[in-house]
Amino acid sequence: MEINFSKFKLQWPRSVYEGIDMLKVIEHIQRHSRQSLLSFDGRNQPKIDKATITVILAICDRSCYAFSTKLLALNIVEACYELIDPRDSKQLLLLTVIGVMLASKIYEQMIFGFDSIHFLTNHLFTNPTLYQWEIKVLEHLQFELFDNPRFVYRSHVLEYLYIIKSMSSDIKFPFFQRTTELLFEIFLTNIDLIKEPINDDLLSLAMIQSALVILTQHRGRFPLTWRLQNLTLVEEDQIFNLSSKILKICVTKEFLDKLNMG
Repeated sequence: MEINFSKFKLQWPRSVYEGIDMLKVIEHIQRHSRQSLLSFDGRNQPKIDKATITVILAICDRSCYAFSTKLLALNIVEACYELIDPRDSKQLLLLTVIGVMLASKIYEQMIFGFDSIHFLTNHLFTNPTLYQWEIKVLEHLQFELFDNPRFVYRSHVLEYLYIIKSMSSDIKFPFFQRTTELLFEIFLTNIDLIKEPINDDLLSLAMIQSALVILTQHRGRFPLTWRLQNLTLVEEDQIFNLSSKILKICVTKEFLDKLNMG
């Protein structure tokens, strides 16, 4: 079944991170109490908070980096959080840019190099400092950047999207994928609103369901999520319930009212 885009005006989603002063955003961490965040794999509790997540996503978004790069950068910063004093905003920003740089070296053709770091941070760090911290982070991670047991942000949402890619046209699928990714990013920056642990299969299917609701303006059952539900054995009611929470967090009340979900 092909997705019905008849009610949706196709245009590439605009960035929500434009104009962010990274150092000012990161300094909010010193003024606000930290909240316990959710762990996707149920084993660890993330340490980085909303402000740090926002800055990481902002840097990656500015460079048009892939979703996989963003998740890896989040994981690197999270796993190396103990190397810094989180009350020092400059140390946290340093760890953040190093995390993005290393992630970009894995997944991107154009890396987030020293010149980009100097531009975004107004030459806050010297080249020797950046070299020193790049090695420090790699040694702390034992040079394992793919399946490090310290990593918390683990999701198979992209794999599940590509399982159902054949059920959408090649022209429309990128919009479907990007909408799902944007929902995931917005969800990550508001993750403190979800109190209970969430299994990754459930979270991935709920994200896909939420993207379908946005693109089709219909909140019923979709063959795409039904196919994944059979694969993962996630209960349908669980998908619908979490999808409703995600939409309430990520989209406007006006849109939800049209779907009688406000």
